[in-house]
Amino acid sequence: MPVGNEYSIDKCILSAEGKDDINLQDSGMITSLRFYEDMFHNTISGSMSIMNDPFDLVGKYPIVGNETVTITLTSDKDDSTYEIDFNVFSVANVDFTKPNSKTYSLELVSDEYLSNHKTMVSRSYKDKLISEIVEDILLQDLNTQSGGVWGLRKDLSIESTTGKHNIIIPNWNPFHAINWLSQRSISSVRPSTGFVFYESRSGFHFRSYESLISDFPLATYTYSALGL
Repeated sequence: MPVGNEYSIDKCILSAEGKDDINLQDSGMITSLRFYEDMFHNTISGSMSIMNDPFDLVGKYPIVGNETVTITLTSDKDDSTYEIDFNVFSVANVDFTKPNSKTYSLELVSDEYLSNHKTMVSRSYKDKLISEIVEDILLQDLNTQSGGVWGLRKDLSIESTTGKHNIIIPNWNPFHAINWLSQRSISSVRPSTGFVFYESRSGFHFRSYESLISDFPLATYTYSALGL
């Protein structure tokens, strides 16, 4: 999702253990900021382009990949605010060829993206709904309600499924397990053809395609021939 005419950046705080916080927005370093939500990807992600870095964050700070970025956005439409937290995953598109102009981008991922790669689920479930299993994995293995790095609790939107199951998770990453379960889920409230598991700005969602289709539309787009 591009941060353009719809949102303005109020704050963008770079933090690292044992180092002073830096407000990247106040320093005028940010040339573009994008973050992405996708119902076919388990977590949100982002990318921030940096130019004219007075702190030499890559060389002297230095950015090593365990920093956090807290971004506060304000809507230009209704003055509402929105805060999103990321981990710095990597530094990309580095161009230090000009002595007085260092440009690069910070690639950003959610805390659960990293936790998923460090966690394995090896557990059996007896006589459980799949929606109950998914909730247990999110709470016990990804700690989505514990507050994570920033003390931010993420909301869970889990649609109830039908049918009790006996399931063994054979040492899989949490997201692998939930994606596998989503293919075997049937909604208890409407006929369904499958589930998706994804993260949005409001938290994590485990929902049927039919429930997503029934949602009230947030925007309507009209297509027309060029020049009309």
